[in-house]
Amino acid sequence: MRGIDCRRLGLTLNVPLAPDARLILSDDALDQALELFLLAEAALWTTADGGLDGDPQKLGRSHYRAAFLLKRRPGLGVRALAQLTGLSKQGASRVLKELTQA
Repeated sequence: MRGIDCRRLGLTLNVPLAPDARLILSDDALDQALELFLLAEAALWTTADGGLDGDPQKLGRSHYRAAFLLKRRPGLGVRALAQLTGLSKQGASRVLKELTQA
């Protein structure tokens, strides 16, 4: 196997020059994978919505997404939360306030 010589960096990387045929998917296979992701996302939100519907505090999807991200990334700020969830900074701030009150 020929590799790329990175002598300036003191490294020799053995990267194949031709892609591995096992890693190339046909358009049909990609379409099927995207369809499965879409269906999985729909099933996830159906389950989450079912749990949120009976919530007396009226927490919604934004609250669920924020709680999920805050658990995985402690110390996440309002700006970062807004960017990750697609909320405005004002919306993210409101969601955080409602979560702390819940």
